[in-house]
Amino acid sequence: MTEPLFTPAPTSGFTPGLPHAPQAITPDRRPPARLVVQAHTLDDLCTEVQSVTGCRVTASEQRGRTVFVALTQRDRATAAVLRLTPLPHPLPDGANLVITIDTEENDPADHRASRTFTRHLTPAPTLPWRVRAADWQARVKHAATGEVLLGEYPEADGGVSYNPEAKRAFEHDARRYLRRLLKTLEGAGWTGAVRYNPSGVACSGDALLAGTLPGHTRVHVHLDATGSFSPAHLSPSGVGLYWRFESDHTRIEAPFQNRFAPWTATSADLARLIDRTARVLFP
Repeated sequence: MTEPLFTPAPTSGFTPGLPHAPQAITPDRRPPARLVVQAHTLDDLCTEVQSVTGCRVTASEQRGRTVFVALTQRDRATAAVLRLTPLPHPLPDGANLVITIDTEENDPADHRASRTFTRHLTPAPTLPWRVRAADWQARVKHAATGEVLLGEYPEADGGVSYNPEAKRAFEHDARRYLRRLLKTLEGAGWTGAVRYNPSGVACSGDALLAGTLPGHTRVHVHLDATGSFSPAHLSPSGVGLYWRFESDHTRIEAPFQNRFAPWTATSADLARLIDRTARVLFP
């Protein structure tokens, strides 16, 4: 917790991770607290939060410019979500950071806390923020084996361009998914390979699967995370997915056109769809 809260900004002039838009204030929702503090490490930040809230910080977890803290008072631990915005230059009193503090009762937008963090909280399984956090944790578990795409990466709302950390996360996520997809296809008689094109700084990179069903056809599966890739539903970090059958020559008729799939499609379901469609169209 003594590591710096932030790494230096990119020299390109692009500053990733602008603060999330605030949620609407309703009669039963208190506005988040916004403070200007001096903090260089997670320990510093937790000390400031304790002094402001009067609660003990008994657990913390950082994800990009979001920090989850467990606030404990009278043996009851609840979650608070902190959004961090570094100031371009420190103020005369040394303050260098704007923090927005929102409590889980307000159901803040960012729910991507790990099970390691939420196990420190007093049980409240019906609280909407806890429900969304549990759903996120389940998706993380399934994405680790390639069953599904994670689709959400640090400080990457809408796409991963200009964000090296998010691009690496997308690459690992996409490779896992396509390898699991290929393994399922191999069980149905397909052969193939997975590769990744890292692309340039302004792009996300491309994850590709090339498969062959001997005696029938070939398939191409393509994933990217630029946020403008697919007319189908995109993930929160802009992941899109399409696949198509290929021939020895350029073909534009219906059997060879791009087929877009939702990013939420499981690798098993997509494999079944590809295999079934191939055997119908190319018997």
